Amino acid sequence: MKMKIKIQNKKNLALFALFLLINFLAFIWFFYLGYKYGNNTVSSFTWIPNVFRPKNFSFSTEWNIKNWNIFSNQDFGFSFLYPKEMEMENPVGLWKYFADTTSGIQLVKLKVPKIYEINTNFSDAYFNIGISTSTKDIQNCFLSSNGEVESSSTVSFGNATFYEFSGQLEANGDYYNVKSYRTLHHNICYDIDLVTHFTDINSYPSDFNLQNFNQQKVDDLLNKVLNTFYFTN
Repeated sequence: MKMKIKIQNKKNLALFALFLLINFLAFIWFFYLGYKYGNNTVSSFTWIPNVFRPKNFSFSTEWNIKNWNIFSNQDFGFSFLYPKEMEMENPVGLWKYFADTTSGIQLVKLKVPKIYEINTNFSDAYFNIGISTSTKDIQNCFLSSNGEVESSSTVSFGNATFYEFSGQLEANGDYYNVKSYRTLHHNICYDIDLVTHFTDINSYPSDFNLQNFNQQKVDDLLNKVLNTFYFTN
């Protein structure tokens, strides 16, 4: 009987030690993510000071952003608003969509889920933000790369001016339309990507009864989020 009790006690101690180890590793992992991706907060939207308010910004029905969340990154000094229906994902991609270097980091990966355009060939869409501090990326911040097409003009939103780029990728019937916006701020190259992912509607059986998704509807949502972006320092 005493031998069984000792064996049981050892098993309990081993399980407890394993529990402590798992929690310790989880703490280290989340600490690492916080260090790598910056000090981020998400809270309910209340107000944007006039100095940061984009052109044509209003609380009209057209914008309908009163119930949006506000995302803030204190380390790199920027904020933006987004609807609660969008999903914040772990930012583990390249710092810009058409990146030719891996020196930067992705800070934000915000997803528009498929349900936004249900019963269509829409897959998902993303609002991504990345930065790079490498000398090469800063020097080439306003140059196109890997098939991008540079716009002939700049665009301004929030409190900054951005160079605009566009591009499209296709792979096995999946299409990715990309609009990118880049600016230099405090000697850091910032890149904001609006990515729309959809599939070839002809690749589905006709009895699926799918419709072509509303590209304008998706673009409008991503652009609304884009136009709430502003630097806080």
